[in-house]
Amino acid sequence: MKQQQLGLFTMPRKSYHNTVPVRGKELTERNRRANAQEVFILSIFKENPDKTYTAWEMYLEVQARGRTIIKDSVKRAITNLYTSDELIKTNEERDGQYPGSKNKAYKLNPYKYATQS
Repeated sequence: MKQQQLGLFTMPRKSYHNTVPVRGKELTERNRRANAQEVFILSIFKENPDKTYTAWEMYLEVQARGRTIIKDSVKRAITNLYTSDELIKTNEERDGQYPGSKNKAYKLNPYKYATQS
C-alpha cells in the first residue's frame, strides 16, 4: 500500500473512497481496482511527461487505449495522484465534456520525475 507523508506522520493512503458501506473482501477488491486504475493513468503521464491532460482528456485517452474506466474514477485517480505529488496542476484550463465548462490540466510532477535529456 502506498504511503502518504503528512507532516511528521506517515499514513497509508487508500485509492478507493468507501462512500458506500462495503467491507471485507469486497472493499479490498475495490481498493485494488482503484489502485490499478491510478497506476495505469500514472503510466500514461509517464509516457508523456511534458503533456498536460484534463480529467476529460485522460478519460478519452483511457478509452482510446481500450480500457473501461468511468469518468468519475478517472477524476478520482487524478485527484489522488495530485494529492500524493505524482502530478502537478498547471495554469492551463480547457473545455471538458461540456463546452464552456473549464477543466484544469495536470501533468507529471517534473520535480519527482526528472526527464532524461
